[in-house]
Formats: sequence, structure tokens, C-alpha cells
Amino acid sequence: MPLDVNGYSDQFRSFLDFADKEIQANATKGRTSVAQADQSAALGSRTVTANSNDKVGKWFRSRDEKDANNKTREIFKNAIAEMFGGEKNIPRAVLDAMKLNDYGKGKPLTARRILAVKTAIDLEGTAKLNVFKSPDAEKLALSKGWTQGELPRIARAANMLCAATDMDIATAIEKLSTPGSRENRLMNYGGRFLESPANFANGLRLMDSFAGWYKDICDTMASVHSTTFGDKDYSPADTFTKLNINSKMIGENKLKGYEKFVFEELSVNPNTNLGETDMEKLFGFKNNKVMSFFGFGFGSSFTSTIATIPKEKRAVIYTAINSFTQPANSALEAREKNKGNNSQTWLNPIYAPTVIARLLRNFDKAEAMFNAGKLTPRNIIKEFFSEIPDKGNYDYKTINGYLNAIGAQLALDEDEGGQYTDVSDRAGLAMENSGCTFEETVRALREGRTLAVPQYLSTGSMPLEHFDGTTQGGRKLIEGDLYRPDFCYHFKNDLKTPLLNPAPGQGGFGFTFPGENKFYTNSSQQGRANIQHVADKVIEMCGTVHVSQANSVMMMLSQSGLTNLRGGISQINATSNEHAPVDYALSKNDQTGAVTIRYTSPEALPFKFEWSATIDVNGNVSSTPMTVEQKLQAQ
Repeated sequence: MPLDVNGYSDQFRSFLDFADKEIQANATKGRTSVAQADQSAALGSRTVTANSNDKVGKWFRSRDEKDANNKTREIFKNAIAEMFGGEKNIPRAVLDAMKLNDYGKGKPLTARRILAVKTAIDLEGTAKLNVFKSPDAEKLALSKGWTQGELPRIARAANMLCAATDMDIATAIEKLSTPGSRENRLMNYGGRFLESPANFANGLRLMDSFAGWYKDICDTMASVHSTTFGDKDYSPADTFTKLNINSKMIGENKLKGYEKFVFEELSVNPNTNLGETDMEKLFGFKNNKVMSFFGFGFGSSFTSTIATIPKEKRAVIYTAINSFTQPANSALEAREKNKGNNSQTWLNPIYAPTVIARLLRNFDKAEAMFNAGKLTPRNIIKEFFSEIPDKGNYDYKTINGYLNAIGAQLALDEDEGGQYTDVSDRAGLAMENSGCTFEETVRALREGRTLAVPQYLSTGSMPLEHFDGTTQGGRKLIEGDLYRPDFCYHFKNDLKTPLLNPAPGQGGFGFTFPGENKFYTNSSQQGRANIQHVADKVIEMCGTVHVSQANSVMMMLSQSGLTNLRGGISQINATSNEHAPVDYALSKNDQTGAVTIRYTSPEALPFKFEWSATIDVNGNVSSTPMTVEQKLQAQ
């Protein structure tokens, strides 16, 4: 825990003060000056870097610059370490902003770097707002189910809510502890909304505005679909978004789902004006990559994957997929031109999961391209789909055509010249789950090798309407999945003759919770009753205030969490789906509140598999790779 929870050290403040002055002084020059140490006794008057017009020789200037740079960067690092009680206690977000790997290389310390570190520190719990002002408030928060480690965050949100609304602290804690309340949802979106009371107040205002804006576009969409397009005059108020909205977005029950992804994007986007009053500028397709993504229908089938990706990294996926859209310059002209014509003018949504899997498999490179502003269709195809023989115009048609051709090949029977009949039932799915090329996938299937599932991938679907701040979405997922453990076949070498064929109703999904005996869910009366016990135990483990965590845990107990089976088991000459029998063992870290699920194969299966997933209190998921071992050789 930070030692200095009530503010910053004097050393760090001197850096902040100087950085503010430098940025202001250079704002009109379009650049940020390198920082210079404050003239205070704490830091001395050492120059951080020599300016280019210094009247000294180049060799001497270079030598002096490096020495000064290293000296000041070391002071800067020590000032931060002091605040957290030692370098080893500096939070990861602060370390990332500091870029410690650059220390000792003679590089100058920039004012922008100083302010980036300050922002990271603000969000990590060292400002005054991060502590309760009374023991009673802390006791109330703990009684609601928040863990000791979460007290700085709940205190920060409660203090901001009080400052933004004149609410008393007890009422603020109650509001923030009520699953699904707008205060609770906004706190969970976090990021910029927890930077200041003004941002928190703006967040609450924007949530209300978003609900009204969403209803408006849904009403307009209903009007567009209920009339012949040319029979109605549309006013300038009917925006690009409203006239181009995909019908999949309609529905009041999806509102909070869209809100979740939009507001989580706002929470990590430093360039968004939270004081904006024009909702089309803030939420519209032209300006909001999240709404554009969902508006073109890309999100409906794999919201679980998007939810699993850390929110600060989702912009890579949104930007990449959106780059393959070809919106018309005029919505009205496009509708007139394409009336009665279903011509595809963007990446086919059924192919988006395959593109996303390829990006996730090469995520570090994709993220670097995004950061450099180079995540364009041409570069995506050149870097990640180099196997495509005809690159065409490097647009959506290139990807659609390539994946269409693969689908056609897989559909050909042997007497029609089909080359992939032995793996056609698995190749497309394995390619979509692994992000590998078609040839890599076919080779692995034929050789019985496992294709690793990329980090963050979750091909099961939690529909948008389930991201509503309650646990109904998680319950619905397991209610739909845990009663139907499917057959799991193991094949002889001919890939056609099954060796294992368990009867329906035997066995099932096995669960072991801390302090309880193992039990099963399946289609039997008792097995179905056990499903509700699973949900109740998950909510009990997570605590009622941790809705996002409980939903993520239940998602990882449903078919969404078993995608590894589809991409892994089939590689050892066994076929299965996401309903193959699995044993789950759940545990909880009492210090952090994180829940870990260990997935293992039931004893009856002729092979062994294992992996694990850990879900933190914010609902973020991290998984280990699956290991597979064949126990029974085909005969």
C-alpha cells in the first residue's frame, strides 16, 4: 500500500509544477519541451537536458546532457519510489508510465512523461480522495462486501459522488454498492471518470444522455424500416448514425450493453471531451469507434471476446475491424442506390471473428501498428494475411473473397474434388479459434497437433443485453449450457470410428467449490437443480457488489469458457464441442478477491487436458494455455 495516501512528496511536486509550466509555455509551439529540474534545494539546479542552442561544443554538450539526464531521471524515480514505500511497491500502471527501461540511457525526461506518471499515480490511490474520512464509512463499505484492497477505489468513488451531488457519504456508499445503479456502473467503468468529481458528474450526465440518444436512434431506425425510404423526407437532425444504424442495435434491453462498451472506451480515451453536449459528436458512428463497430453488426456474436480483452486494448480491435467498412458519403444516396440490393459494402460480420482471432494471435504487432497509426486494411492484410494470393484492393472484398473461397473448398464432397473432406468439419472452426492460416490449421489437424488459442479469445457469446449491471446474463449462460454435457468421441486412426461414446445423462459437468463435495450438472432433475447452486455459489464467492466478476466467472463456466476444447481436443484425433464433459474446481484469493477456475478432464475420458482462468474483482479474465495429453492410444 502507498505510504503517502494524502498527497505527493515535495520532490515529486517540484517535478509536477515545472512540467505544468513547460507544457503551458510551449503549447503554442506545437511541442512539449524537455523538462528541467526545479531550482529548489530538494533537486538542485541541475539541467535535465541542454538546449540545442547551448554555446558549448557538441562533444562536451552531449556528455553533459547524458549525465544530467541520468541524474534527474534517477531523482524522479526515487521521488516516486518514496511515495510507495520502495520501488518494488510501485503499481504496474505507474511503472508502465515511467518506462524504467529507458533509465540510465542518457535520455531527457519530458514534461509529458512527468504528467503521464502523475495521471497513473492519481488512478492508483495516492490522492486525498482515496481514503474514507470516518471509520464508520469504512465499516459500512466492508459490510457491503467490498474487500480491504478495494477500499481506496470505493472511497475515491464515494468521495467524488459526494462532491458531485452533495450526497452524504453513507448514501453514496449505498448507491455505489447497489448492482446496476448508474453510480455503481460508472464506478466500474473507472478510468477518467474517477479522476475528479467534475468527471464523475459528467459521467452521470452522459449516462442519462446516452439513454435518450439511444432511444432516438432506435425510433428513427424503426421509422426508416417501416416506410419506403424514398417516401419520407429526412431532416438534417437525422444524423449519419441514425440513418446507417444496423437493425441489430434496436432494443431497449441492449441499452446497458452498448453503454458498457461505449463508456469503458470513454474511460480510457484521453482525447474525449467529457463535457461535450452534442451527443452525436460523442456517440455517433463518425466519432465513436465502439458504436461504429456495433453499428455494422460486428459485435453481436462475440461480445464475450470484446469483454475479455482489457478495455485499454480494445481500441486495437475496434479500429482494425472498422477500417474494413466502406460507409457511403451520403447515407440517403446509398440507400436509394442499394434499395432492394443486399450488396455487401463492408467486412462480412460472419468473418469478423476469424479476422479478430488473427489479430489476437499477433496482438503485440497489431498494437504497435495501432500506436503508430498504421492499422489500415492494406497493412493488416500484408502483415497478418500474407497467404492471400490475390490482394485485390486491400479492402473488405479481399478478406470476404478469401474466406468465402475457403468455405467453398471445405464444402466440397470427395466426389466433387474436395481436398479437405477429412477435416472439413473442424478446419473452419479451428481456424476461427486459433487465428492460424488455413494451411497451418489443416496441417495441424492432419498431424494431430494442438493449435494454441490466442490470449483474450472467447468465442462463446454473452449477448449485449446481459451486460446490464446484474447477474442475470451470467445465470442465463450457465442455465443454457450446464444441463447439456455432450458426447466426446475419441477416434481410431481412420478418424471415423469412435472408441468412446458415453450415454446421455451419464456424468456431466463436475463442480468442486471450497469446502464442498463434488457435484454434477446435467439434464437430470438433480443436475438441473445443481445449476442454480452453481450460480448461487459463484455470487457468494464474488460478493453481491462484484457483478462484473460474477458474470465473468459464470461466463467462463459456460461454453464461452470452453472454447479451448474446440480448438484443442480435436487436434489429438478426438472431436468435441464446447459442451464436452469438464471438471471445474473453483478457488478464491482472500487478499485480492480473485477467483480461479481450474479446468480438468474427467477420469472417464481417454485423454487428459488442463488449463486455468483467473477472474479479478473487476471481471477481467486471464487464462493459461491448455495442455493436452493422450492417455489411450487408438486401436
